[in-house]
Amino acid sequence: MRRIWFMASIAALIVIGAAACANGGAEETQSNGNPVKQEDSRPGPSASSKPSYTLSGEVTEQNGVFFVTVETDFKLTKENYGGSPVEGEGHVHFYLNESLIGPITSEDPFEIKHAIDGTNNIKLELANHDHSTFGVTYDLSFDK
Repeated sequence: MRRIWFMASIAALIVIGAAACANGGAEETQSNGNPVKQEDSRPGPSASSKPSYTLSGEVTEQNGVFFVTVETDFKLTKENYGGSPVEGEGHVHFYLNESLIGPITSEDPFEIKHAIDGTNNIKLELANHDHSTFGVTYDLSFDK
């Protein structure tokens, strides 16, 4: 009889241990013995998360003059430039050989001035009207 009781006790401990492991070992109970519902403490999307946008570019040449054309799903506009951010719109920071040259405020071809002979490196970066950025960049190069 003791052997049956011992085996039943071991089986109960295994079941309790398995349930504790399935709940991360942290099951609490209310005073009535019912389990307390555990809330998921993993971080969810933040209300302040910035949306993601795409950015790409292409360099073309016409009669010895080079142009960069950007393509993005972010609205490029001169309106509000330098002002407060407007969700979904702004400009592109245009860097040529690591120097900030100026803003690109439309998807029209932008003339590349001050290119050097040889390889030129371009970095494009999406920016709000107040110049804060999203971390969305696109790099390309061309030879003059």
